[in-house]
Amino acid sequence: MKSVQLLMLFMIIGFSSMGQSWETFDESQIELRPDQERQIIPSEYATFRLNMAQLLEDLKSAPEEFIDHRKSKDIAISIPMPSGELETFKFYHSEVMEEGLAQKYPNIRSYKGYNEDKSKVARFNVGPLGF
Repeated sequence: MKSVQLLMLFMIIGFSSMGQSWETFDESQIELRPDQERQIIPSEYATFRLNMAQLLEDLKSAPEEFIDHRKSKDIAISIPMPSGELETFKFYHSEVMEEGLAQKYPNIRSYKGYNEDKSKVARFNVGPLGF
């Protein structure tokens, strides 16, 4: 079940921001390893390719989660919902690691976002191994 959820995460979730972090592309461009087999194919879905450099650039100025946000600029990133419509979330740097561990691994960063009415929450991490 977890592998299905992870597959759906990468197939459905996308971002766009000041730049364009995600773009749709034809699923025929997905190359599976010889030992992989696609076990579940949803009846409706979209595939996206992540522009990691653009996403990281957009997130550089993400404010800290627990500061006075009136003094900082919001980072708005749109995420495609299962319906295919884009929904905008405001993202903040949201540290989840203990301080000593975070200092040991400064390239791993966590983000948390809320949609406009704060009825939905999104979280993700970026680090040396990617998204």
